[in-house]
Amino acid sequence: MTVRALPRPVSPAADLVSLLKPRLSSLVLCTVAGGMWLAPGELSLPRWVATLLGTAGTVGAANALNCWLERDRDRFMARTRLRPLPSGRMESGVALGFGILLAVFSLPLLAMASNGLTGCLGFLALLSYVAAYTPLKPKSPMAMLVGAIPGALPPLMGWTAVTGHIGIGGLLLFGILFAWQMPHFLAIALFRKEEYRNAGYMALPLVRGDDATRVWMLLWTVLLVVLSMLLVPPSWRSSPAGCCAASRGPGRGRRSSSASCISPGSSPRCSSPRAHAEPDLGRATARVSMATRRSASLPLLRGIPRASSRCGGPSSIAGAHALLFGTDVTEVFRCPGRTWDKPDRVKRVGPPGFEPGTNRL
Repeated sequence: MTVRALPRPVSPAADLVSLLKPRLSSLVLCTVAGGMWLAPGELSLPRWVATLLGTAGTVGAANALNCWLERDRDRFMARTRLRPLPSGRMESGVALGFGILLAVFSLPLLAMASNGLTGCLGFLALLSYVAAYTPLKPKSPMAMLVGAIPGALPPLMGWTAVTGHIGIGGLLLFGILFAWQMPHFLAIALFRKEEYRNAGYMALPLVRGDDATRVWMLLWTVLLVVLSMLLVPPSWRSSPAGCCAASRGPGRGRRSSSASCISPGSSPRCSSPRAHAEPDLGRATARVSMATRRSASLPLLRGIPRASSRCGGPSSIAGAHALLFGTDVTEVFRCPGRTWDKPDRVKRVGPPGFEPGTNRL
């Protein structure tokens, strides 16, 4: 005799929360926070919190409306048939009203907490997810390309919330997340192929076959790697990072303090970086602590000023490279004879509170 446990009753409040897809929404908030953290500029803590709340509400509204639109197809898939609407625990009108109400309150909050551009991007994400991606899923396997747009917008929204404009750094973050979603979507489609068939979705494995799907996954993965490498400035890969940076502590830097940098046809420079250290701004650019890794970890995104150099690239980038790969405290020096293009901007290398000319926080 087989005894089956009765399903545990679910409260209406828990059903409303499940419409928001909390696990998915939490990941979206992580990408928004990442974009805000990497963006050049500052945002006060209250605006940080309000921006995240507005984003959470917008994402939740999109998810609730998605559940309402797909309520009939969800009952044919094992991972969705226990949701409140396909299981009959909630009236469809409740989910529709809940999603609309969230959108009405969340989009203005997002715009007021950050700026109008971020609010428009949030509206675009909501609209493309609900009005374009969801209806297109039963009609074309290319719906995943449309669905990747709202999935990749959150880090760009975090970027624009801080900067107020769409920069190359924000677009790069958008591209990375867009490319990441392709192998992610296709792997789920391969695993849930029969469920998609029963629900009437035009998944790529059902239309093109498993082999073609794997080729797509490989190509998008290669693109993802390429886009990710663009986060690393070329000077980090082609020039000796230790030429103009010396790290404290044995074995903490990527180059020893005695490393020399010799350009073809020129005399050795920076043969001993620490020997050239001076406490004034003319010879030392900054002292950067690990507590301010955000200010120097991604020079390409942060807009760190560059120096004219015959000694392996900007010294600020060399020091940031050492920080990114584990240096505790790094002193960044420039080689003898170097001149900064814009000396008044050197202070941007240091964290908030850095005192130019004193080399201390």
